[in-house]
Amino acid sequence: MAGDLEYTETKVFDLARQGRIQVRNMHEVALRKIDKGLIDSISPYDEAQTVDFSTAYLSGFFAEKYDIAREEVQPQIEGKAKDYVTQMMQDTFGGYSQVKMERSNLDLDIQDWNYTLLPAWILTYRYQGKTYVYAINGQNGKSYGELPVDSKKLGLVSGLVAAGIFILAIIGGLLIW
Repeated sequence: MAGDLEYTETKVFDLARQGRIQVRNMHEVALRKIDKGLIDSISPYDEAQTVDFSTAYLSGFFAEKYDIAREEVQPQIEGKAKDYVTQMMQDTFGGYSQVKMERSNLDLDIQDWNYTLLPAWILTYRYQGKTYVYAINGQNGKSYGELPVDSKKLGLVSGLVAAGIFILAIIGGLLIW
């Protein structure tokens, strides 16, 4: 620092990475009426536990069939794979305060592609005129969704708890003195 001027030293390096990355088991929702964010929020699934499909698994359950064609889903899968590979490459550039990628040559080759039925329970219900949706991962129990809250009951319970803590604090304060 000299007077009122502040100098920042900047060094520029050319970094290069080359490699081959194999990405497996990427998921994308292929059902229009299911919120993609809801399903993504209960992921991941353990692919090591996958089994071949049998209609007996669905006995007593309601299941939806995909309604988005492969041609519509494939660009989303490719985008996810490219984002993942790009992030992996950038993570290898450690020790720098900023990295700017100028060129990227990703050659994506999708070798296998399957529709998969994943165990997810979607609950939809109405409460006081509002629709709530809740999802549960049937493999690991992870859940996501908005639960209905009765503001009056919540306020009453919060007030009672606060009053109880206040009374206990007063009694505790009197016993200490």
